[in-house]
Amino acid sequence: PSGVADLGYLLNCCVIEEHGWQGKVIIGDPLFEDRANGDYRLSADSPCRDAGNLSYLSEIFQVDLEGNTRISGDAADIGCYEFGSSYDSDGDFLDDDEEAVHGSDPTNRDTDGDGLLDGFEVKRGNDPRNFDLPRGIVVPTDLPTLDEAVAYALPSERVTVMPGTHEAHLFVRRDIELLSSDPLSASITASTILNGSNEYPILVFHNSGTDGSRIEGLTLANGRGLFGGAIHGHGTKATIRNNRFRNNRCSRYSISCYGGALYDCDGLIEENSFWENYANFGGALSHCDGTIRGNRFIENNGYSIPVYRVSIPGKGGALHACAANIVENEFYSNGAVYGGAISESSGVILSNTFIANYSERGIEQGEGGAIFDCDGWILHNRIERNQSFVGGGLAKCDGEIAYNIIRDNTAESYCRTSLIYLGCAPPMGGGLHDCDGQIHHNLIQGNRLVPRCGQLSCPDSLGAGLQGCDGPIENNIVATNDALIACASFYRPIDGATEEIWIRECSSATAGGIHNCQGVIRNNTFYGNRVEGKETGGAANCTGDFENNIVWGNFPLQSPQIRDVTPTYCLIQNWNGGGPGNLSENPRF
Repeated sequence: PSGVADLGYLLNCCVIEEHGWQGKVIIGDPLFEDRANGDYRLSADSPCRDAGNLSYLSEIFQVDLEGNTRISGDAADIGCYEFGSSYDSDGDFLDDDEEAVHGSDPTNRDTDGDGLLDGFEVKRGNDPRNFDLPRGIVVPTDLPTLDEAVAYALPSERVTVMPGTHEAHLFVRRDIELLSSDPLSASITASTILNGSNEYPILVFHNSGTDGSRIEGLTLANGRGLFGGAIHGHGTKATIRNNRFRNNRCSRYSISCYGGALYDCDGLIEENSFWENYANFGGALSHCDGTIRGNRFIENNGYSIPVYRVSIPGKGGALHACAANIVENEFYSNGAVYGGAISESSGVILSNTFIANYSERGIEQGEGGAIFDCDGWILHNRIERNQSFVGGGLAKCDGEIAYNIIRDNTAESYCRTSLIYLGCAPPMGGGLHDCDGQIHHNLIQGNRLVPRCGQLSCPDSLGAGLQGCDGPIENNIVATNDALIACASFYRPIDGATEEIWIRECSSATAGGIHNCQGVIRNNTFYGNRVEGKETGGAANCTGDFENNIVWGNFPLQSPQIRDVTPTYCLIQNWNGGGPGNLSENPRF
């Protein structure tokens, strides 16, 4: 056996048998010098020679088990011994004999003090005694691989990547600029590909010394990682701009993972496209706390992960748990059980477009077709044609929600067909559900409730515009929202008889406009909302102050416009229930 059954991830290792998740792993005999007698040095024919990852090498002291230099060939060897190397007093990847040849100080890892270790200076062709300024590295013109370019770059040096597909698993430990030859060209960006080969993350930042880094004009594709399939930031404030992230995802063998493309990147994330990235929490981004501005998120997915007979529900088809200002982005057709586009993010969500995002079916009913459990300000967004089981547009968002267009979203029944539960849950809140902050100056229009019948009954539809929102609701237009009903035939017993017959039953629908909202409802217009059947079209079961509202033209017209509501100073069609200041005249829009 390989002895690595309990490890999650192998990279640049040599093992006897194949392991689940691995990258650049050698399967087979490492060919030690004399294994039988305990000599685990590598033989000349060992496949482990020069097979280690180069860019992981840190700025700290590095030698092999015998104190010899860690790189004697083109790259580090796999294992604790470096083949053919000599003693290295200062661990700078240049052995003492070579230090004498080059005139560098064997007790000083960076003789010239320019920020690049002596061994890396020599590998690059520089004189380790002369202070060098960054002059830029072009891959593959100056150095053949990105591993070498990142390892040998001076602090803040620019690495320019020419068009082509470049295999990349890079560890960044100092400021670096990693750019294509023309970051503003869409065609150059598309053709300059950093490829993770579906085996490992593409970029890993390792400390706060990378905050001045810049990643720009590249395509990062086919990365895999438990934390960031393309980039694991470790809190870096690097700028990530004008890149394309596609088909990055979690490990195939993880129970849960975060950020299909990016994880823990806290700098500016701007003008990128994220397409078809996948993770359990945050199909594209997770725990990114800087500014997220002007990006496009298309068909990313926060998928559920099956664990035995249940599953871990996915959250945030595009973004999860980002304490960032999310500004002027576009979200199209992203999906997750909770938050088709965004979940559990606490920053300001400002001037974004959310179109056709969806909440998926999971072990639990999904919530928030576009946005779920985000408690920061949600302002000036366009939230349209999103779909969920509860909260077609937004669910459980308790911050201020203002100046948004929340239109044509759908909440549809969640149904189970297991032996334990055979029913369908009621659809609630076609536009908004259970959002308890201040809701004001929004257009909430054309949202729908679509019930479906289960094997035992048909659920009711509740609140096509808003449902269960208990904060102040002021100065909104709530118009032409639609609560539908569903009908089916069920085999039922007849009272007093032993036989059963088929009986057709239908659900009911309540409040095309607003349902079960217990805070102050003031200065709103409820117009043209509809319930299918005979229930209330405008407002129902709202026990807080209901004042200065217009409730007019809600269907069916022959039914009361409001129910279980105590209005004051409102204009309500066909109102004859009294109350101070209420009117029933035509509002003459």
